[in-house]
Amino acid sequence: MVHFLIVQLGSQDLMEVALASIDRYAGDCNVDVVKLPDATTDPGAHGRAIDHWRRFQQVAVLDRDIVVIMDPDVILLSEQWRVSLDLAFADRTVGVWGAGNTQRWGPRVHAHMMAIRGGTFNTLERSFTPCLDLREQTWRDTGGLYCMWVASTGQEVRPVEQGPNWSSAAAWWDGDIPLWAHLGGGSHSDVSRLTWQQRLSPWRYKEIKKRRQFLADARKLLTS
Repeated sequence: MVHFLIVQLGSQDLMEVALASIDRYAGDCNVDVVKLPDATTDPGAHGRAIDHWRRFQQVAVLDRDIVVIMDPDVILLSEQWRVSLDLAFADRTVGVWGAGNTQRWGPRVHAHMMAIRGGTFNTLERSFTPCLDLREQTWRDTGGLYCMWVASTGQEVRPVEQGPNWSSAAAWWDGDIPLWAHLGGGSHSDVSRLTWQQRLSPWRYKEIKKRRQFLADARKLLTS
């Protein structure tokens, strides 16, 4: 069984297409959504929400299961996502699989798409909160320290390298088959969370246009 955990901050329109993509491409799974207050600005809130769900999860995660931490501004793009996930965890040495970008994130897997072996998720009592040491550049951000601890146990943290964009959004591929896309900056382009001054910013306007195109293309894909 695959268990999805999505920590949501705004982005209701994105959440709808993310859930639709899971329904279409993920196969047999459970989905839990943890919604943060709309006024949340603390970058550590994402990690604490994952920690809390892990301690008081609404579904029972078995050691043979897989937990997928996914952002609401991510969509699965094909059935190959599940095939690639299952193939990765067929290797018993793999503890974590998902979004990689060596240039930006180093050896870790990014928490917008982080799949974790159930036995690892159940055993390692490590926090998903970001590293507070500003000197740390390798394992920073949500889930970075968790990946470091997984690697220290001898399990493999296996990133999938980022490939060509899909609908102007970062995308990850298995050969020539797209697996998922991450809009990125979703909360920054969420009109419901912007002041009118922010909406007039050229950079924000560009992000809003990118978001709208991503949503239009995602809905077209999921209804085709």
